[in-house]
Amino acid sequence: MKILPVRLITENMKKKNGFEGINIESVRILLKIRYETMEEKNVVHPDHR
Repeated sequence: MKILPVRLITENMKKKNGFEGINIESVRILLKIRYETMEEKNVVHPDHR
């Protein structure tokens, strides 16, 4: 899977209904939250062996 630059993702989102006003900072924050959530799911806790 190829990772697209945030600017390109933002431009593609703007073409979708309901996302015309989205900006690059909003996309960056959403991607960061998504990445952090994925990282948390892969954490192994000491109590769960």
